[in-house]
Amino acid sequence: MSQLLKKEDAIFEKAINKYNYFTDNEDLLNEYDRKETYLIYQDSLMKVAEKDGFDEGIKR
Repeated sequence: MSQLLKKEDAIFEKAINKYNYFTDNEDLLNEYDRKETYLIYQDSLMKVAEKDGFDEGIKR
């Protein structure tokens, strides 16, 4: 059991270090925000295109 806890502690420590690196790096945060904005925009375009295609299909 002790071995498992040590292994989990090491994993959590790595995760916390990566989180701190990411949140302390303004360039990475900005890049993440740009990517997230792009994905949201693309999703909205796909939803509009899907609705337009559905509406066009109903007309026919």
